[in-house]
Amino acid sequence: MMSKQINSSPLSSPRSRRREEVLDKRAVWTASVLILLIALVAPINCKAQSEKEPAIIGEGIISTPQDEFGGSLSPDGKTIYFDRSVPAHYLYTMWQSHLVGDKWQSPELMSISGQYRDSDPVLSPDGKKLLFVSDRPVDGVDRHHYEIWICQRPEPDGREGNKWSEPKNLGAVVNAHSQYFASMASSGNLYFSGTIADDESEIDIFVSEFVNGKYTTPKNLGPAINGKGIVNIEAFVSPDEKFLLIGAFNRPDSVGSSDIYVKLQSRWRLERAVTGDSDQYGSA
Repeated sequence: MMSKQINSSPLSSPRSRRREEVLDKRAVWTASVLILLIALVAPINCKAQSEKEPAIIGEGIISTPQDEFGGSLSPDGKTIYFDRSVPAHYLYTMWQSHLVGDKWQSPELMSISGQYRDSDPVLSPDGKKLLFVSDRPVDGVDRHHYEIWICQRPEPDGREGNKWSEPKNLGAVVNAHSQYFASMASSGNLYFSGTIADDESEIDIFVSEFVNGKYTTPKNLGPAINGKGIVNIEAFVSPDEKFLLIGAFNRPDSVGSSDIYVKLQSRWRLERAVTGDSDQYGSA
């Protein structure tokens, strides 16, 4: 494999420093999200549900003493995409690991990553698209913030020859400011978190509808989710858009340093914290 030249100049803008502060507090929360998805979409009785315990994914292989975070499973559950910072909290790289039998294999650095800060890979529901945020240059210009990128492939599995396309920037309509996380519904609608103007004290969640093959002007999901001082980092939408899983700091009903929330689709008004009294992102 041809080695890549790493972009070794740390970002220095206020928005970049804010993002580094947030990411420095993160740990893998994929296991908790998966447990939530199971509880929400599967008929689990109360007793069985109460016995469910979060499990570390690929302990010692995927989840290691290094700094891993995020995570997205393929539709068949046999491939996971996740982030690893090397060295810790400096360069964000995207990795993949395959489940063979009941064992996760040694992760491999994705061919599309390794040169820039690439964060939070998230698959579309059909497994044919991969979203992530990155500080890579756009048309040769370093914009000094993170934008949403997409890769595609013809089939959802990892068969030989079925490779990801080169990343494509989603464009100025979506990438108006600094973006933090993106996920896609089956409809193609894009849900993402990002700043409003240059103010990073508030990170909101937006939706951009996919109409006639193009993304439309993003709509702010409003005060039921967003608000002054609230930092919404992750926004993972269910395939049918009936609920959102949100990782957030500074909400008034927080029960930890950061929490995972469930937002139901009914005008995005119903919410509840679903975490315990610990920091969902781990200690800094």
